[in-house]
Amino acid sequence: PSFRVVLRTVEGADPTQTVFSYKHILQLLSQYICSRRSTIMDPRNIKLALVENDPLGVAFKVAAFHRCQVRHLLDQQLICLSLTQLSAWNIVRCISSKEIQIMNMPREVKEML
Repeated sequence: PSFRVVLRTVEGADPTQTVFSYKHILQLLSQYICSRRSTIMDPRNIKLALVENDPLGVAFKVAAFHRCQVRHLLDQQLICLSLTQLSAWNIVRCISSKEIQIMNMPREVKEML
């Protein structure tokens, strides 16, 4: 719930939306971080977010995180609603987006990634 609150604060986000694709979550998270860049990004290392006094820190239960930790932190926040979504999520965690585009899989599954 606290991570969903963070997503809903992004300008243009639908405040009633409860189901998100992984791609949409990443877009909203990126927009959130960019909108607060001056307050949460470490000026010495732009790949480090200092979120101790930010709603994102509350949602992730961390004081800071590195860019490489985002997928792990998201794993702790997301709930897959179906076996198909869980399968898609497991694919996303294992391969790159370029590889996903060339894979032979149903369009519905690709759209969830």
